[in-house]
Amino acid sequence: MERKTGDPLGLPKGSVRALLTVMLVGITAAVLFIPVAKGTDDVKAMFVLLTGIAVRDYFASRDRQAERERKADGRLTTDVA
Repeated sequence: MERKTGDPLGLPKGSVRALLTVMLVGITAAVLFIPVAKGTDDVKAMFVLLTGIAVRDYFASRDRQAERERKADGRLTTDVA
């Protein structure tokens, strides 16, 4: 895989996004399992919701990126349902 000069930190495309998503999921797991004062259940619920949105966007972005690469290569796309 060729590296372009615009790649962040010299890592392959999508690596930084993947690393940030994994870190966010790890932080969420820590927040869920570390006992805190009562009355913060709403904060935990919102944090889990936002983590779910971030993970969903990560996988949606990967799907769109793969689609663009297939179009650039001239390959036909097939939808598998």
